[in-house]
Amino acid sequence: MAILGAAMLRTIGVADRLAEPVDVEQPPRLAFPVVGIGGSAGGIEAFGEFFKAMPADAGMAFVVILHLPPDRESLLADILSKRTSMPVAEVKDGLAVEADHVYVIAPVEHRPLVELLFGRAEEH
Repeated sequence: MAILGAAMLRTIGVADRLAEPVDVEQPPRLAFPVVGIGGSAGGIEAFGEFFKAMPADAGMAFVVILHLPPDRESLLADILSKRTSMPVAEVKDGLAVEADHVYVIAPVEHRPLVELLFGRAEEH
């Protein structure tokens, strides 16, 4: 999670817990799981099928990262909102995470993470 950056981690409320040893147990800050899903632009259809099949009251929050060049506009939030009855929002600093919601991270926000994992989008 540290790779996402302090702003994203503050958004989901874990930034201040990163420096603690692994063996320090604390109760979770959220009463529900947060599921991260990532893929390339070729995975948009799979994302749609996943959310079409996922119950809207599953009790989880979903964070979706799509591998796109940072200068390319993402329509993923609009696309996913047509495939699920859960609210879908693009992540913005300070956004509260809620269960049964889908959060899309904009390409410019996740560039270091995606480049680390997949290389630069312009090279593909």
